Amino acid sequence: MPSANSSQEAFAQLAEVLKSAIPSLPPGFTWREGIEHAMTAGVRVDWQKLAAELGSYEEFRYGGRSAPVSEYSEVASLTRALREVAPP
Repeated sequence: MPSANSSQEAFAQLAEVLKSAIPSLPPGFTWREGIEHAMTAGVRVDWQKLAAELGSYEEFRYGGRSAPVSEYSEVASLTRALREVAPP
């Protein structure tokens, strides 16, 4: 699995694995929709920490905040976990 060097890369990788691991997601799904669906996939991550990382990323992406530097470790954990349950 490629590792992410930034929050932007981490969230891009998560988007790709969400699409393959959860095919029922609608086109154009939001991060929150994707994460809600991931919660039902039975993967174990720190959901509160993930929500905080998502909030920081959304503030950067949509609110003009500077890019989070290291606030994506749980996003990476979710990406790894979903890759394990994604169909080949």
